[in-house]
Amino acid sequence: MPIKKLDARTANQIAAGEVVENAASVVKELIENALDAGARRINIAVRGGGLEEISVTDDGSGILKADLRLALQRHATSKINRIEDLETITSLGFRGEALPSIASVSRLTLNTKHPAEEVGNQIVIEGGREIDFQERGLPPGTRVTVKDLFFNTPVRKKFLKSVAAETARTTKIVQNLALSRPDVAFSLERNRQHVLHTPGDGDIFNAILSIYGQELGSQLVPLDDAAQDSAGPYRLQGFVSQPKFSRNNRNYQLFFVNRRYVQSRLMGEELDLAFSRVVTSRRFPMAFLFLTLPPGEIDVNVHPTKTEIRFHRGNAVRSFLRKTLEDGFSSRRPYALPGQPAEQKTGEKRDAGDAEEADEAVPGINEQQQFSLTETRPEQNSTVLDQLVPYERASPGLALPDQVSTVPGFFDYDLLLGQLFHTYILIQQDNRLLFIDQHAAHERIIWEQMEQTGQREQLKQQIIPQAVELSPATAEHVVAAMDLFAELGLELEQFGDRTFVIRTVPVFIRERVTGELLQDILEAVTREPGNDLQAIQKALLIQISCKGSVKARQKLSREEMESLLQQLKACRQPFYCPHGRPVVFQLEEKEIEKQFKRRS
Repeated sequence: MPIKKLDARTANQIAAGEVVENAASVVKELIENALDAGARRINIAVRGGGLEEISVTDDGSGILKADLRLALQRHATSKINRIEDLETITSLGFRGEALPSIASVSRLTLNTKHPAEEVGNQIVIEGGREIDFQERGLPPGTRVTVKDLFFNTPVRKKFLKSVAAETARTTKIVQNLALSRPDVAFSLERNRQHVLHTPGDGDIFNAILSIYGQELGSQLVPLDDAAQDSAGPYRLQGFVSQPKFSRNNRNYQLFFVNRRYVQSRLMGEELDLAFSRVVTSRRFPMAFLFLTLPPGEIDVNVHPTKTEIRFHRGNAVRSFLRKTLEDGFSSRRPYALPGQPAEQKTGEKRDAGDAEEADEAVPGINEQQQFSLTETRPEQNSTVLDQLVPYERASPGLALPDQVSTVPGFFDYDLLLGQLFHTYILIQQDNRLLFIDQHAAHERIIWEQMEQTGQREQLKQQIIPQAVELSPATAEHVVAAMDLFAELGLELEQFGDRTFVIRTVPVFIRERVTGELLQDILEAVTREPGNDLQAIQKALLIQISCKGSVKARQKLSREEMESLLQQLKACRQPFYCPHGRPVVFQLEEKEIEKQFKRRS
């Protein structure tokens, strides 16, 4: 086929594919333009997940009339003049493709007034074509309204998620940008309802509070104020959670470099490393980290969305972060909330032994120990025999679920020996020992009981209503999945935009209900595709099974062990927990004899 040059409209739509992935990317580009224009107040309004309408209004410098049409052409920018400027870029946007790309796949109206001009101007673009241009009486600043996103590219719409998921994406983008600039006041309206406002007073902590609430804020510890690198021009500010207030996911880890929200593997690795020296379990700290360094030391032009960066002196940055973060986690000073003393209530201790957290801290230890433990043992000087509670042949177990085991007889035993390390149940069968992970076994039992939809109603228990405050983005996911929660016994009622009251829970977690446990379960929905209901339900089932099961390091009575073994025997698949971890390990008598040289 002959080679030909594409027309401007087609070229713009191709370029839009790089910049405009969804409504959230439009919101991001428009807010970044407002910040680069020096805005001190930015108002965002979104309808229909951003597909119906997006409006971003700022009080920045505006655009001169002579530059307005040029601003809507590709590769036109006020932020760089030559290739060398990319080495020291400080603005958020600089590629000159955002506005024309957005305009090519939407109906865009841009109202703007520059302080040097007496009146403002309005330009209307539909699908990349100018429809109207006229003078308007406007206040200084800019308002961009984007309607009917992807109206002329219907194929692109097919790849978008549900309206709820797209709304959650846009909310998260606004949250991240608001945190990146605590000196700017942000407000967000969703479907004409006000959901977010930051004060714009320059205080990072106040911005965090306005987005995530005081409950999360009370769990944060400030890094040394403006920690300075003695060997280089680095500075780190922000907050990390105390080790006891960790999460089972990385949702609350946000990184900012030179006031730009970024996804940084380097910063994430150093955060995990610093935390792992205090808490050995697979938990993740909450962290809001703001790194400042000379612009020439990073490359922000790695990806079209500019959320990925490259450090030119990565080892130096690693060394600085390592020391600063380790110092931060060694501190136990909670941050004082307005009107509250610095010493906060510690709250409930976490349960030990989550499914993928074999080295969780032991329940009941005091606060001093909690921060110094690197290895957990029931008794410091005990032997293996000390950990065994001898029993004779077990009595009949408790009532069983109405199920039939696929492996009849496998968990029958001659002798119930007891618990090893208060974590593993030991039984003797003829010529072998079976080691059963009590947490994994109970997870499997709960999972199979919860899977049977006919049993869920009778497994539901009322509790004293508990309120949980979520981030706006998480709240959006939860609202979309409330019917799924109800099916599993978690009845929620929304109060306000991001507060939920839990009134019933599955019986398995009734005795363990805390705000943190409920938040872990609710956040499970944010890690799954917004329109994949099966994946969301599976994630919720796993969370409930994990949180409701007995833990490692938890002492069980004889009757409890017998009941657990009988119920495990009745499971359809008793050998693996829902995460895929093994439930049972066997040691043959001949293997033991080999160790004592009785058998070659």
